[in-house]
Amino acid sequence: MYVLSKADLEPVRATVNGNSLVYQTIVVGQLQTNCTVLANETVGKALVVDPGDDAEAIAAVAKQWKVAIVGIYATHGHLDHILAAGSLKRLCPGSKLFIHRNDATWWNNVDKQLRAFGIRHSTLGDDAQLPAPDAWLDGSEQLDLVPGLKGRALFTPGHTGGSTSYYFADLGLVCTGDTLFKANVGRTDLMDGDFTLLAKSIRLQLYALPDSTKVVPGHGSFTSIDFEKKHNMYVPATAAGGDGDDDDDGVDKADDGGKVHPYFSSAVDVPHSGCCCLHAHHLAVQSHL
Repeated sequence: MYVLSKADLEPVRATVNGNSLVYQTIVVGQLQTNCTVLANETVGKALVVDPGDDAEAIAAVAKQWKVAIVGIYATHGHLDHILAAGSLKRLCPGSKLFIHRNDATWWNNVDKQLRAFGIRHSTLGDDAQLPAPDAWLDGSEQLDLVPGLKGRALFTPGHTGGSTSYYFADLGLVCTGDTLFKANVGRTDLMDGDFTLLAKSIRLQLYALPDSTKVVPGHGSFTSIDFEKKHNMYVPATAAGGDGDDDDDGVDKADDGGKVHPYFSSAVDVPHSGCCCLHAHHLAVQSHL
């Protein structure tokens, strides 16, 4: 597995249209999730992508920059990407939570995720529930809570039914969660996983971004769209066939609708198959994930 270098963890700054933009990725939690804080210091506001744990450490980054966290976004509903969402919201009054509506079941059952994978969490405890999101995303929204920091949600299902990437054009950056990794892709053997859909999402949403776009995956080292198009053996840049639905967006549709999935039924135990963030659906379960 590729790992982050010390340089990867340093803040990156850019001046765009008179705005002082900055972002930094920190590694949080037992499962080593990449959490990214993005800010416009000129207006004093920030966004967070994938608050997987360590809410105080995430908040400390914003405090150092003297900015207020106003938006908290999850790429998907697996526990290692959302565990600190509630505590971070409490630490940042007025901040808003967002996740795609198709991952409502994962979000609403984080307590069962914790129990399934034998994780006790000091902040949440085994019986915790996350607060309701301030809005369920559809996957095409503009991220406009921070003036001068242009962001866009990209619907990239496959790892989960609601997996969403977040693209920041002015920074040349996309946060892909567990959809795309360096020379690898996310596992698709859990609830709502679909490798065919994952590949379509990568080709039609992510590979359509400028080649120079920096990719911050959910775990491990950064990569670029250009590198993945040339070297990702699991999802080559081109493939024959359509996307399997009747519209023109390139990805199939699913709608969780907040229903309780049989995976989380009280009569069915969640299988102890490792954790939700395993990087490639081709790989065996690894003990650290």
